[in-house]
Amino acid sequence: VADISFHEIADAGEAFNVAGASGDIRFGAHYIDGASETLAHAYYPPLIGVTAAGDIHFDTAENWQIGSGPGFDIFTVALHEIGHAIGLGHSEEVGAVMGAFYTKVVAGLHADDIAGAQHIYGPAVVPVPAAFWLLLSALGMVAGFARVRL
Repeated sequence: VADISFHEIADAGEAFNVAGASGDIRFGAHYIDGASETLAHAYYPPLIGVTAAGDIHFDTAENWQIGSGPGFDIFTVALHEIGHAIGLGHSEEVGAVMGAFYTKVVAGLHADDIAGAQHIYGPAVVPVPAAFWLLLSALGMVAGFARVRL
């Protein structure tokens, strides 16, 4: 989709928000504000390096699950927060992963999400394998939920 790639790397163990260190995406969880409020948050890449850049934190008070059901789909929320971690803001387009509110499980990226990523990183040099989109489709069954701030 865009000219960006993700690779698993060892965490150097730097403390949170240390200046002058690289900001690799790290995942964590802690209590944020209780159930059904803020589900997670992510730190945007800053102009100067700090270790908080790219960090994604999930609220431990939420009912997390995979797919549709009574809780929140962690794949949908993670996809949204990864968008922030790579520099995307909220979208006003209906159905966009980067919408400000969680409304349903998503099956993949919206055209507006793709346009935002390509604006920052340029279009993908190598086409995305069809198997990746099949996986996204399998994980993202559509379900309706009340709007909850991401």
